[in-house]
This record gives sequence, C-alpha cells and structure tokens, in this order.
Amino acid sequence: MKGIIWGLIRETIRNPWALIAMYALTILFVFMIGQTDMSGSISIPVYSEELSESEVDDAVAILNADQTIDFYSINQGEVQDVLNRQSAEVAVHLQSNRYDLLVARESFATDIVESAVNTYYVKEQFVNEAVAAGVGSASEIRDEIGNTSEAYPISTTSFTVQHTENWTYDQSLQAVFGFSLFFVIYTITFSVTSIIEQKQNGVWDRLILSPASKTSIYLGNLIYSFLVGYLQIFIIFILFATVFQFDFQGGFLLSLIVVIPFIFSLVSLGILLSGIVTSMRQLDAIVPFIAVSFAMLGGAFWPIEIVSSKAILILSKISPITYGMEMLKGATLYNWSFEQFLLPASILFFIGALCMGVGLNLIERRSTT
Repeated sequence: MKGIIWGLIRETIRNPWALIAMYALTILFVFMIGQTDMSGSISIPVYSEELSESEVDDAVAILNADQTIDFYSINQGEVQDVLNRQSAEVAVHLQSNRYDLLVARESFATDIVESAVNTYYVKEQFVNEAVAAGVGSASEIRDEIGNTSEAYPISTTSFTVQHTENWTYDQSLQAVFGFSLFFVIYTITFSVTSIIEQKQNGVWDRLILSPASKTSIYLGNLIYSFLVGYLQIFIIFILFATVFQFDFQGGFLLSLIVVIPFIFSLVSLGILLSGIVTSMRQLDAIVPFIAVSFAMLGGAFWPIEIVSSKAILILSKISPITYGMEMLKGATLYNWSFEQFLLPASILFFIGALCMGVGLNLIERRSTT
C-alpha cells in the first residue's frame, strides 16, 4: 500500500499542473467573488406615504450603516418612473411597522434587499422596546447592537417583522468555502478515477498479479486521493487566513476538521464513477456536469438560504456540498456545538459509505466479466 501511495505521489510531482490549476482557479474565483463590493453597484430607492421625510432619511441612514447595498430616499411620484426605466431592481415602501417591496425584475438583489429591510425592522422594534423600558437612548442602543454584531445578519422571512429566522452572511467566507469545495471535486474525482486509466494502460493487471493484496491496492488509491483533496483545501484555507487576511471568525482550525467527512464522500463518489464509466473520455464529460450541479444545488456559488424554491431545496439534499457548507459555516459564523455537527457529518458519511459500497461492487463485477 505504501508503495502504491508513493508511486502516485511521484507521478503527481512529475506532472503537477492539473493540481496547480485547481489552486489557481480557486484563488482567482475567490478574489473575483469574495472581494466584490456590492455598494455602488446596487442602488435601491426608498420612499414612504406614511412616514415623514426626516424619518425616511433616518431609516436610510441606518440601512446604509449596516448593509452593503446603497439605499437612497426618493419621492413617491418618482418611484414608478425609476422602476419603469429598470434603474433599480426593486423599491422599498416603508411604513411604521411593516414594509412593501415593489419589484421591477427578479434578481439576487431582491432577496438581499428584503432580508436587509426586514432586519432593520427587527432591530428598530428591539430598539423601541428597549427605549420604552428605560435602557437608554435609541442611538446608544443602536451603537451597542453594532458593536456586538460580528457579521451581517439577514432574515429569510417574508415582509412582516414577526417570526424571524436569522442567518449570517459573510461574502468572503462564502466565496472561500464555496469555491474550495467546488474545485476540490475535480481534484478528488480525477485522482480516484485514475483506476480507470490504470486498467486501460494495463497497470492494474500487473498490480493484481503483484504480492500486494487487492485491499491494499484499493486503500492506496483511496488514501492518496483523500490526501490530495485535503491538502488542496488545507493550502487554500491557510493562504486566505494568513496571506490574504480573511477572517475565519475564530473557526479556522475547526474548519480543517469538519471538511473531512466532505472529502470522504467525494472520494467515495470517485469510486462510484470508476465503477460506472468505462473510459476517461466519458469521465471528462460527466465530472464537470456533476461538479457544477452539486455546486449550484449546494450553495457554493450563492447562499442556499436565499433560495425559495422548494424543489431546489429538496434537490439540494443530494449534494454533499450542502452539508459541507453547513458545517464550515457552523464552524465559523454560527459557532456550532459538537452535537450540531453530527447530523450533516453523519449524512456525508452515509453518502460516502453508500457510494463506496456500490462503486467497489461495480468495479469488481466488471473486472470478473
């Protein structure tokens, strides 16, 4: 087994360009997405029929202090013209205890705006109750809330203030985690499915005839693929935590632990693909489709929390990235307890065990026919 692992490592050292390309693409996409500043690119008009002009201006100032979208006040008569000209995706109609969104076109910004405004109402309701209880002035309470907020809070509920379910969004971490998990799919699946190439080149037959057991041959390939995938994520996380100074919210070391079930599931997926496809040409076609599908369903490119389609949310349960992102966010943004990691980790291990069992069975059945 050690000889097999060492042989695969030497082969990677002789031809490291595919691995380097995955590193480079991950870093490139994280910087393109994670460092994108939404302010100035998305401007949202705010108006009110009920509140005074000064109250609207105060609300806009508070929204702009907390969010990454540029809110600006506008007269009621100008709102329809702005929406008709498609100058804004959505406009916000403020009222004393609720709000309305006038949507010109559906976009990613609509969900963010809804969440931002809803969060504003939740905070203001808390501030008003605290002022009524004599805790302090409104400005003092707002300052205290701002000092204790570590990241940007977003509510995923509808237009009313009641029954909010808050979630936390950090654009930089979303990009680091999402693209790291996305690109490592290519690295792991292609490394595991090198078994196909070994069979096509006749190397597999020579290994079977060698003194090494079949179990050690499989373990050698699996351990090598696991190490390559883990090393890729480890290096990417190290680079962004130290060199690029991304804030992992105190969960950096835990992040390196919770990715282990995700990597195991991908290694098992590679075994399953090795049992299904018959040539590297078929693999080259199917892996990008699987990787992109898993990434889009699992929330690698955008937060899964903003998705409202029940069908997409149900389909997301089959993507290992869904559970990988959950655990990485739990380790950093949500400060999960040990028990909260058990469910997503168990699902990933179950997916891995299922794919491993089916894949090995298919490989063995094919080798005996």
